[in-house]
Amino acid sequence: MEDEKKAKADWSSFTVLIVEDDLANYKLLEGLLKRTNINILWAKSGPEAIKACKTPNKINLILMDIQLPEMDGLEATKIIKKRNPEIPVLIITASVFNGEPVRSDSFNCEGFIPKPFDLNHLIDSIGNLLPS
Repeated sequence: MEDEKKAKADWSSFTVLIVEDDLANYKLLEGLLKRTNINILWAKSGPEAIKACKTPNKINLILMDIQLPEMDGLEATKIIKKRNPEIPVLIITASVFNGEPVRSDSFNCEGFIPKPFDLNHLIDSIGNLLPS
């Protein structure tokens, strides 16, 4: 029942920016999130993500990969949060940090989801960060 409820989440009034340079990873996230009706924007690099956050589009959440061309996701997050501290950022990455647990506050974000990610964990994390 819990999984069914998550699959039927209606986030049609929200917009997520997926910052991911790999098309396959983007398509996977897009496919998983489409069932929630959330509006999806896509940036393929750190500079694109920063630019997307300057536009009048209201972004409610950012899913940020770390390994990106031109500028890594951590640097992009730092710049975005300086200008838009109200936008929550979830880091989604396959990178491992010296085998130690990752603390989201050390990356100026609201959460960290390792790849490959668990769909329920992803949906829960997003749901906890979207405004009520």
